[in-house]
Amino acid sequence: MSAHLSKSADLPQLSSKWRTADAGSDQSDRSDGKRLALSGSGPAEAIRSFRRRLIAEASRDITLLQGQCSSLLNEQEKKRDQLQKELDNEVTSESKQANDAHEAFLGGLRRSIGPESEVYKDAAARVDDAGKDLRKVQSDVGSRPLRIQFGWLYYVIMGVLALAEAPINRAAFELTFREEPLYSLLLAMAVGIVLIFFAHLIGLILRRWPDKPRVSQIIVRVGGMAVLLSIAGLGIYFIARMRQTFLRLTSAESEGFGSRLQEALQGGPGQVVAIVTDAPFSVGDFAFIAINLLLFVFGIAASFLRHDPHPDYEKAVKAKTRADKVKLKLDTRYQGKVADEVSRFEVRKRGFETRINSLQTSLTAIANDEDMVRSHLVRATGLAAQTVHSRCGTFVDAFNDAKSKETPTMETPEFGALLADLTNQTKLGSEAVANAS
Repeated sequence: MSAHLSKSADLPQLSSKWRTADAGSDQSDRSDGKRLALSGSGPAEAIRSFRRRLIAEASRDITLLQGQCSSLLNEQEKKRDQLQKELDNEVTSESKQANDAHEAFLGGLRRSIGPESEVYKDAAARVDDAGKDLRKVQSDVGSRPLRIQFGWLYYVIMGVLALAEAPINRAAFELTFREEPLYSLLLAMAVGIVLIFFAHLIGLILRRWPDKPRVSQIIVRVGGMAVLLSIAGLGIYFIARMRQTFLRLTSAESEGFGSRLQEALQGGPGQVVAIVTDAPFSVGDFAFIAINLLLFVFGIAASFLRHDPHPDYEKAVKAKTRADKVKLKLDTRYQGKVADEVSRFEVRKRGFETRINSLQTSLTAIANDEDMVRSHLVRATGLAAQTVHSRCGTFVDAFNDAKSKETPTMETPEFGALLADLTNQTKLGSEAVANAS
């Protein structure tokens, strides 16, 4: 059978003479009944002979139909066995292999870049350690937020302040490196860097002043700031004097200053200091000092605002952030590969499910076809039994009409008995009849 049966009409059929009694058989049965009655035959022997003949004829046609139906059932059974083998062995085996490969791939991912890999475990341990350090610091500061300003802009601000010192202080070094202006610029930049670095240190000391400092801490911190402020102040003062000296040497109004400075240089350092510092600062000199001090104080304020009072708070936050980013990157990579594999596996899984559903649908259709063939055979036997019963009734009526008064009345055989005779002779079996019913 190339395709499953859609209706009973696709099945082999019983001979038409056994599906219903026709006019020809009706006339023949009446003639036989009348003839046997007139010949004086006994009713029991006559109906038994007639019944046996009809059962034999119907059994031959039913046996032929049964053979044709058996061929269909055998063909369907071969198809069912083939499909069941494909379902049980090939599809199930391929599905299991695909599932095993999927699990093995996911296991490999877990061991290579996932939670079971060394790099992932190390990253997770770093996150835990950084979290513990951060929680300890937060416990020390009462869980207050981090107090910092500017962020990375702080380094830009301090760099700009250091560079701003260069053109301001450059004139001070022109006194010595007048012939090498690049040296003057580099020295001015170095001085600016030193001053801003001192401002950074002073702002840091002020920002991280203990809430309840000990005497030793006060002495160390105050002493450190005093040293830094003294160096910065003296530096700004002497740079101002060097700038003033250079400007006096280059001024047309101070033509005698150069000769007096030359004489002082020959007399010793004391005379040099005396002649350099004998002139009072002008407004421009005080403005120069004010600008340097302003930049220096601005650097102290920027440093103060940039740093948190707790020395380890910002470091702990950055360490936790870095650890989280590393772990997040590993998680993202791992989850992405897992998602890709799951997506590929789902496609294959749907393919297997489609094949399994198709095979199960075909097996169900075959089972329905087999049931339909068996039911068809049982119904055909029932139709033949009804036809035999009808013809026996015609035969009996004709016999009773033609018999003499002394002859006993002939009785029509029961339908159940006729069906049992047909069933037994065609080996259909009472169980098949009962199941089909």
